[in-house]
Amino acid sequence: MKLVFICAVTTLLRIFFQLLIPQGKNAVLPPSAFAENGTMPIAFIVYGIAASVIVGGKRYVQDNRN
Repeated sequence: MKLVFICAVTTLLRIFFQLLIPQGKNAVLPPSAFAENGTMPIAFIVYGIAASVIVGGKRYVQDNRN
């Protein structure tokens, strides 16, 4: 549970600091389905927390092997 909390906090901090980056004027690629239907923030939050938990959990298991 501690790992999920830490991952959630780091994901929220990443979102906050990414909001400070100014948007570019030219788009190279067309918008994704998440951008078009407005679910991109939720999708990135879920993905960020899940990816962090997986990587952190793997690291925890590796560090605690005998």
